[in-house]
Amino acid sequence: MSDAAAMRAALDLYLLPSHLRLQRRAPIPGDVHELLLVATGDEATTRSMAQTLERSPDTLQRAARFFIEEILLDPQSNSYRVFGLEPDAPQDELRRNMYLLAKLLHPDYGLHPLSQHYAARINLAWNDLKTPDRRAEYDERNKKDGYSEAGFMASHGGSRSRQKAGSTHGPHHLRQPNVKTRFVDWLRRRAFGRS
Repeated sequence: MSDAAAMRAALDLYLLPSHLRLQRRAPIPGDVHELLLVATGDEATTRSMAQTLERSPDTLQRAARFFIEEILLDPQSNSYRVFGLEPDAPQDELRRNMYLLAKLLHPDYGLHPLSQHYAARINLAWNDLKTPDRRAEYDERNKKDGYSEAGFMASHGGSRSRQKAGSTHGPHHLRQPNVKTRFVDWLRRRAFGRS
């Protein structure tokens, strides 16, 4: 078991959503795989994290899902960040995290009303990275801008000026409500106990 850095970051974000901008700029912790396991309901990992962090499994799962929605699946994230990994990550780690994200977004889990949007986002990122040739092409395409600055939309035909949250520009399957709307919805769910 690692030091639970990703789960700690998810809890911090869940409890203080006002830190969203800071967290989006921060590097992704190295143990996102454990966070994905918690989000998908892996009992052993969730139990271990709950004991380590002294939080309920339900709180950990909600925090992990919130982190995935707001940090990994952010429109500004590059294809590697979508999977919670760095560009030098081995192919098997990409595949492993892709599997967990796909499992989480399966209709049986009911992650979010925007599950189809998130699934499309993950599929586009996976198409960039699924083979060594595509990965090399993606790396070359993004080398000039740098991964953290280029973002996902820029690498898929969008411009940075059109990437503001809630923008109606760009591919329709990548549109999403703005952060304020999502935050208000999140507060309502939390206050009234709706998932």
